[in-house]
Amino acid sequence: MDVFEKVRRHNLQQYKVDRIGGGHQGSVYTISVDGRVAAVKDIASRHLLYRLLMGRYLLAREYRVYQSLQGLSGIPRLHKKIDADGFIVEYVDGIPLSRFAKDGPIPGEFFDRLAELVRRVHDRGVVHSDLKHKKNILVGLRGEPYLIDFGASWFESGRWHFLRRWFYRQFRQIDLNAISKIRYRFDAGNPSALDRNNLAQRTVMERCSSVYQFVYRLFTKKHRWRRRRKGPLSKSGEGPGAC
Repeated sequence: MDVFEKVRRHNLQQYKVDRIGGGHQGSVYTISVDGRVAAVKDIASRHLLYRLLMGRYLLAREYRVYQSLQGLSGIPRLHKKIDADGFIVEYVDGIPLSRFAKDGPIPGEFFDRLAELVRRVHDRGVVHSDLKHKKNILVGLRGEPYLIDFGASWFESGRWHFLRRWFYRQFRQIDLNAISKIRYRFDAGNPSALDRNNLAQRTVMERCSSVYQFVYRLFTKKHRWRRRRKGPLSKSGEGPGAC
């Protein structure tokens, strides 16, 4: 019997150890049961309206993603569903790829294994769609890749769900582009022909995202303040205070 089966909503706090992450989709924290550590994805602290309108749907979808990917090396083991507001998964003792510098000590084969892991996830009819955030990729203690946080994932649909299938193909290419960009950033040497092809491709959704980011930076107060601070360029192309 899995020791985490004894965990319920009413006794969850007695096992709680530490908060390790979180965002608009909920909190992630560790629990310890009989000396074994696991991670909990929990939205119980979010506003009830969010939980009812969106949170529980997203959480249930992420739970189904983990179910569909069980057995793949590099995917945390799913332990149990606590209730509609939380579930328990394996805690991976790894380091987020985002903490490594560009020339960090990551062997080149890590990226080949990462690409293979993403391919096997796609073979299960799932796309991650948020690999551009390198915190969702962990480097394990033996240098093996792990994927976490499937809150933005997308399932492949049947042949008659044309719009959903279009979105799936878009997100699938976004996954491939993200892996190629990561490999190009970290791995020494020239990118492969496949990576060059992926780097040259930009999906419709990526183009829309670029437009949104441009407009956001153009009109938000924070970025307007930064532009004013830099000041206008002189004819020589140098701003105030330039040497």
